[in-house]
Amino acid sequence: MSTAILCPHYNTPTQLTKLLAKIPANLYSHILIVDDGSESLPELPSAINLIKHPKQLGYGAAQKTGYKWFLESDFEQIILLHGDDQYDFRTLWEAQEKAQLVQLASRILVPSPEFYPRWRKFGNQVLTGVANRLYQTQYTDLHTGGRIYHQDFLQSVPFLDFSDDFLFDQQILAYCLRNQIQIQEFPITPKYDENVSSISFRTSLQYGLGCLKVLLEKD
Repeated sequence: MSTAILCPHYNTPTQLTKLLAKIPANLYSHILIVDDGSESLPELPSAINLIKHPKQLGYGAAQKTGYKWFLESDFEQIILLHGDDQYDFRTLWEAQEKAQLVQLASRILVPSPEFYPRWRKFGNQVLTGVANRLYQTQYTDLHTGGRIYHQDFLQSVPFLDFSDDFLFDQQILAYCLRNQIQIQEFPITPKYDENVSSISFRTSLQYGLGCLKVLLEKD
């Protein structure tokens, strides 16, 4: 199975270097880093693919760039791996299954997830619960950044029409829910420390309200 690795990156050069050090060198040609207008970028191995946005366009825009590149390649699956080293590469790599169209790394499936900040966990559970109630599903974590998409899935999703910002992730999963596309979850323990990128409480609130709007949309 041929799997690509998409790393959206914005202003976390030290964390990106640490992340790449955890990935075997023979997989470097599978990696695409989409730099979203960062002030600085570490020196990268020559085998790694790089696309730089001339200015910051947004988290969703970085994914759009990556998925367009992916669909023009020969890879069958793509792993979304944050450039700030928040999600464990090995867990994502070992979880991939060709038979699945969409796989999500769930922080809730980890026993006693003390690592998970309470306000993040509460917001996630509320929004995931709303989605489960609306679509009669039983997912645990619909707001994770650890994701694996199959080529067949991304070819069917109008992702270029989605938000350039953080709502992009929710719009992709809302598409799955509306079209009854099964999502396979697996446990992961991410990092939450001062080196991990984080949005402000105000932005989080705006994100939450935006997610509710997306879930309630009919199309």
